[in-house]
Amino acid sequence: MAALVERADQVITATEMSRNFSSTISRIASGQQDRLVVVKGGKALAVVISLDELYRLQGGEQARDVG
Repeated sequence: MAALVERADQVITATEMSRNFSSTISRIASGQQDRLVVVKGGKALAVVISLDELYRLQGGEQARDVG
């Protein structure tokens, strides 16, 4: 998991993510938080990043509209 996490504030438990979903997603979407590694039982389950970061990683710009 060390490669996924550069700072302690990039880790969130699955329980905390569930309890604070709206504010957590807002932090990611606004750019206040660059990524979050969701962990449960000490194991990484998922990484949450903004759409802008996803498009950057994919090497291009995409439309923001979904559906």
